[in-house]
Amino acid sequence: MNKRSEVLRLYRRIIRLSKDWVAQEPTNTNEEQKYIREEAQKGFKAYKNEKDPEKISELLKEAEKRVEIACHYQIPYDRPFYLPPRSSFDVDSSSKSAKQRTLHRSPISSKFLPSAASRGNSSD
Repeated sequence: MNKRSEVLRLYRRIIRLSKDWVAQEPTNTNEEQKYIREEAQKGFKAYKNEKDPEKISELLKEAEKRVEIACHYQIPYDRPFYLPPRSSFDVDSSSKSAKQRTLHRSPISSKFLPSAASRGNSSD
């Protein structure tokens, strides 16, 4: 399959996903469907002149990964990957933002955090 057909296949899949999308809170369904379509349009238009097959493959993998994450978590918005261990985030669909929430840490799990080890706080 050539790159053009792969790109079109993924774009059609995302558009179909937006039409079938049901938000966790039903009152936000139309807003989230619109967000999915707009993000797809922006992303695909931004790279429409890309010619490098490796870059196109990388972009396709990234887009497919984002679709899978959105389907799995039922959240169409970008998922922040920079959160520290033992934390989560809440999505505010009205502002399309995420707010970090830190979960309780046990003393044992704190011992193994990279930040503690880099500061020399780990006891061996």
